[in-house]
Amino acid sequence: MARKKLSDAQKQFIAGDDMNTQASQQVLAEANTQVSTEISDRIGADLKQELFSDRKTKESSIRFTVDIPESLNKRLAQLSVDTGKPKTELVRTILDRALTSLDY
Repeated sequence: MARKKLSDAQKQFIAGDDMNTQASQQVLAEANTQVSTEISDRIGADLKQELFSDRKTKESSIRFTVDIPESLNKRLAQLSVDTGKPKTELVRTILDRALTSLDY
């Protein structure tokens, strides 16, 4: 039984066309960046409002230890100074918002 020859389109599909793949990846990356920026802007505005508001809900808690880079700690410390809230409260709020945005 003789094999059929592949068309150029079939060869491209099997081998992968670098130019189309790169262009597709770039378009996807740009779309993801745009969507990510829109979501970040929306979440950022809501989060900023929540961080600067006075929310007083109390729930039992557990201790959770995490190591963070010094630069992140400095940013968190500055936010704490700006909002007048302890870093622990800010981290709780930020984690809650992040998990909520992921539907967890």
